[in-house]
Amino acid sequence: STQSTWEAPVSDREYMMTLSDTQHWIEVANRMLEEGKKDDLLPREANPSAPITAYRYLSLTTKYGDDDMFSSDFTDQELHDKLSHIKVPSMLVFSGSDEYVPSHVDKKLLLNRLFNSISGSVYCFIEDADHAITNHSEEFIEKVVQFI
Repeated sequence: STQSTWEAPVSDREYMMTLSDTQHWIEVANRMLEEGKKDDLLPREANPSAPITAYRYLSLTTKYGDDDMFSSDFTDQELHDKLSHIKVPSMLVFSGSDEYVPSHVDKKLLLNRLFNSISGSVYCFIEDADHAITNHSEEFIEKVVQFI
């Protein structure tokens, strides 16, 4: 049977808006789109971890962008509209010490709201885990094995 596991379902937009230069790169990406260059790469400093196109950058950083999926400022209805199409049993794994979740986000509340938007889902909250669960990998593996 088909199942899915979602490790660290967090908002790229909310994290990226905590960075000092995000607004600048949004403006650059918007200019590129206006010039018909949506598939051109932004300068490397826009996203030092990996090359990124103007379109993808805006998809991640713009409210309601294609990849803006797990933002805490969505209404319950908006989360439902984004996630209710998922019809397979899904496990949501949230890290209590995720460094990519801004401090103003109530992680447990967000996890509960995501859970309520996906029918047939289960969740676990690993209190002291970082984003990649590197410090609780055995616990994470055990939870996934129990789920599947």
